[in-house]
Amino acid sequence: SNYRNVVMYCIDVNRFLQKEFNNRFDQEKRKLLDEVKLESAIGKLYSTVLTLAKEWAESSSLKAAHCKDFRDYAAERALQIADVELQDDAIATCSARFPKETDFGINDVNNFVEAFRAALRRTQKNTANDLINRKLAEELKEEKEDLWENYLEGCSARCPLCGAKCEGIKDHEGEHKVNPKHHVFPVFKGTLDTRENGSVVVSRPCLKICLDIKTHKTPWRRHEDEQYCKDLKTYLEKYYKDWLPFNPDPAYAEAPIVLKRAWTNCQKALRATVAKSLKDDDLPPGWHDAYFDKDKEVTEDDIEEIQRELYSDDPL
Repeated sequence: SNYRNVVMYCIDVNRFLQKEFNNRFDQEKRKLLDEVKLESAIGKLYSTVLTLAKEWAESSSLKAAHCKDFRDYAAERALQIADVELQDDAIATCSARFPKETDFGINDVNNFVEAFRAALRRTQKNTANDLINRKLAEELKEEKEDLWENYLEGCSARCPLCGAKCEGIKDHEGEHKVNPKHHVFPVFKGTLDTRENGSVVVSRPCLKICLDIKTHKTPWRRHEDEQYCKDLKTYLEKYYKDWLPFNPDPAYAEAPIVLKRAWTNCQKALRATVAKSLKDDDLPPGWHDAYFDKDKEVTEDDIEEIQRELYSDDPL
């Protein structure tokens, strides 16, 4: 497991998911460009047009001609090219080079074709690939932004207990809801179990499961409040009405091992970020021996680099 991603998720779930989407999109974009082999296709296209110009000069019986003669010849020959995939591109290129309203005279066919081919080679070498790649990048960027904003971004609200992202559409109102499989330990959002032990207030990581019936029967309070609400429903009615209904589900009452591993190996980093009130390690009995992985552990020493990776640039 990549526990650095766990820490980034906990610090800013919306930013993290946006960055993950960006990475996946760029991976698919690179695969697409590799499959299309754009530069090779552009090279073939230019080669086709250069060949057409040479053929026209060699086949023309006239020393002088008009631009329209070359345009018509190139369009007709393009239809006969064996490489079917290039036919439409070749025709479009010829048409773009010689608009219909342009029909200037050509005093010397051979000189014209020689100059035309030289100019086309310069265009290919200096600008063509860059222009097309830049245009493609602009189009893909717009596509990516549209895909994220209109289909994938979704609601930015987070579970008031664990911070998991609402699965609703963007900007919807009320009845926020999280996919049951996506709830995590509330401590990943910085939620603590705070209890009075005599005159001492003890804070421990909240390792409850949001949908466990025991969690719903437990008194809850916000960190800044002194009084507890008698149960989770009362707490949500008071502070988070737009998250109601929020019902327990016995099918998701047990903590998955993946969450236990994540807290065990990320707790030091999370204590330095979202759960700063926790001062000491406080793992349940047996968790360290069962789940700790020294090679994958993320600590407070990794936070600066993680935050830089998370916020270094615009993810889109």
